[in-house]
This record gives sequence, structure tokens and C-alpha cells, in this order.
Amino acid sequence: MRKVNQWSAAALTFKTREFDARTGSEIMFRINEVEPVDLLKETEVLVGGQWLPLTEENIDLHVHDEFAVLTPLNMLELLLNTVKEHNFGFVINRKSVRFPTRFQKDAGKMTQSEALDPLLAMIVGSGRATLRELEEYYSFRDAYDMADLITAETVNRLLANEQAEKEAAKNRG
Repeated sequence: MRKVNQWSAAALTFKTREFDARTGSEIMFRINEVEPVDLLKETEVLVGGQWLPLTEENIDLHVHDEFAVLTPLNMLELLLNTVKEHNFGFVINRKSVRFPTRFQKDAGKMTQSEALDPLLAMIVGSGRATLRELEEYYSFRDAYDMADLITAETVNRLLANEQAEKEAAKNRG
């Protein structure tokens, strides 16, 4: 589920909703090319008791330091970094399930979807979530969690098959 984070900076209050899984995946892998307005599309600022979306106009009008310590550009950078941390910070120290290299020998021969990136294609292909759910309900963090579950299930199944093959060979011999 997509979480909302609220915080204050320079006498302003902001809230941002996590990106949906598809948008998060698209942004994550080209984060340095994304326009600020696109990175802030799920972020709002509290002005006069009303939440306003951070459109280009609202960024120009409301993203500034009330104390005049930070320049408008520094304030925007602070805001962008906070949104990046909220959406993608979990990736830095994440310990994902390791896929043993002996099971990866034919990975280069596999076909990949051109419609979806590999992470989302794995989730949809497994039946864990629909594309619509990834676009509306689940966050990018949720997608990573699902991918870890799918990988763990796959590794456990491969290890069980490997063990069964060894036992079958032992019983034949």
C-alpha cells in the first residue's frame, strides 16, 4: 500500500505519497533525468490550511524558505531529496534474496517483456499482482518486497528439485 509521509521544512509543511510501483520503477532507473515537477507529482504543500499539488506554478509560488536561509534552488533540492528518500531510500541498505549463480547459467537465454521492466514483469507473470494493481495500489517498495518473495520461492523450489535429483541419482546408483 502506498504510504504518505508528511514533514516540515523552512516553516512549510509538505506531504508526499509513495509512487505506484510502475511509476517508481520508471523513475528509479532514470532518476537523474527526471524533471522536478515529475518527481514531485505526488507531493503537496500546505498553504493557508489547504493542500496544493506541486505543479510548476505552485513550486514557483510556494517552495521557498520563509526564513530566507536557503535559496529557492536549495529549497527545491531539499524537497527533491526528501521525496527521493521517501520513495527509493529503502534500496540502499536492502538485503535482497540471493539467487545462487549455479541456477543462473541459462538466464541470458531468457526472453524478457518489452512492455514492462523485468521487476514488474516477474510480479505480473507470477500472478502475485496485476498490472493495474501495480499502477494504482502497490508502491515501488511493495514491488521489491514481492520480487523478493517470488525469488525466495523460486530458489527454494530449485534447491528442493536439486536435492530430489541427487537423492534419485543416489537411489539409482
